[in-house]
Amino acid sequence: RSQFDPLPCGSHWDIIGFQGNDPSTDLNRSGRVLNVIHMLCFSTKHKEVFEKIHQLSQHPEQNFPFACVSVNYTKAVMDAFRMGQL
Repeated sequence: RSQFDPLPCGSHWDIIGFQGNDPSTDLNRSGRVLNVIHMLCFSTKHKEVFEKIHQLSQHPEQNFPFACVSVNYTKAVMDAFRMGQL
């Protein structure tokens, strides 16, 4: 294990917007690995937007769980795709 590998559980996951210390609980609700791929793709292809949304999620007045919102968007897109709406 590298010194840069994140621990599977811990308070550090809250920083990027998971609801608890174990990100698998949010990721397993729907989409599973697709949620991780979506966040990784978004963060690399649209880095500035990703960072601005993350900053907004940390704002005292906005304050929302960024990773959980991403999971919800992934689910909404996949539901629409399955129903032939995309």
